[in-house]
Amino acid sequence: MVLVIKPHDAPTQKIVREVLSGGDDLAMLQKRVVAVMVQYEGRVSYPIENYYTTQFPSLFVVNPYSELLVAPPLYGPSITKAALQRLYKNLPAKPSL
Repeated sequence: MVLVIKPHDAPTQKIVREVLSGGDDLAMLQKRVVAVMVQYEGRVSYPIENYYTTQFPSLFVVNPYSELLVAPPLYGPSITKAALQRLYKNLPAKPSL
């Protein structure tokens, strides 16, 4: 799971605080994904070109081997606890590395 955030952005801070901060939902999701948070800082070079976005925050769930999306991306207000629960139900078990 790749979460692309923009620092000091109110919608990003709200989602991180209300949706992604601890709790049973996050613990449940962590059983199936490895979470990576990428901070967009407005530079010309972008840290992960495969998941370029202009909407913040953006959440991508990708296959760790192929780097292809395994679920549609979620953007801004669509990143909710209910959306994370739906993702969890449709994800395979986390592969052992």
